[in-house]
Amino acid sequence: MAGVSFTWHGDQFNALLVSEMQKRLKTVGEVVKSEIVKSMDISGRSITAAAKHGIGPIRSKERMKVGKKKRVYIFRSRPGEVPHVQTAMLRRSMQWEFQRSSWSVRIGSPLKYARPLELGTRKMAPRPFIRRGLIACLPRIQKILTAPLPQR
Repeated sequence: MAGVSFTWHGDQFNALLVSEMQKRLKTVGEVVKSEIVKSMDISGRSITAAAKHGIGPIRSKERMKVGKKKRVYIFRSRPGEVPHVQTAMLRRSMQWEFQRSSWSVRIGSPLKYARPLELGTRKMAPRPFIRRGLIACLPRIQKILTAPLPQR
């Protein structure tokens, strides 16, 4: 074939693909983390929070008076619900980590009580918050990962 030449750009394409997928996986981690944090917006303290979110009537075992002067009540989440915010430690501790070796994103919390809340124990039913956030984000994740590559 005279006059026809081919230029192989495989290495450049591979570098572009690796860079783009790393960026997209990091975006997925941030999107899922923000969805999880957003889902934990139900306060577990005060009567106004209970009224705002339609929690009630409160049974006496689910209500604890805190403090001597203030009338603050703690409302525990029911099995299957996202944990109600008591101190916001769980919400603040949510993290994501991109693992290049396995091309994956890990999302979770380093707090000791995060895993028992998510999965439950022998004595407590699960209160899934990570799974719910992930399921809520699935369409967005699919859109992020399957978007066309940028033209260069």
